[in-house]
Amino acid sequence: MGTADTAVRASGRRNEPAQIPANLRLHSPEEAAHILGEDVVTPSWIREKARKREIDFVLIAGKVALTDDNLLALVKQHEVKATGAEQRAAAPRRRPAAKVGGTAVTALRARQPKRRSA
Repeated sequence: MGTADTAVRASGRRNEPAQIPANLRLHSPEEAAHILGEDVVTPSWIREKARKREIDFVLIAGKVALTDDNLLALVKQHEVKATGAEQRAAAPRRRPAAKVGGTAVTALRARQPKRRSA
């Protein structure tokens, strides 16, 4: 086999020097959840998003792992940008009342029925 700095590339060719940084750290879903905050994400959420290919990850020996760059990309992917207060105030909360025969008519909305305990 090759030396320690030789890896198999995605093309499948061996004996090409890989450009792997010396400080590369792979995090398990459990470690990643701990880093991001276990009250925010769970290891099962990370595995599910990886299975659906919704987040970047590394798959080695059938195991999901995340690099520091993957974690940063995950945070940026779910970042919500702030909107200005004037944009929020400009949007109406309700549809305006329709006029029928000169009088304003408000559309009714059905409510979810309350569940009865048996």
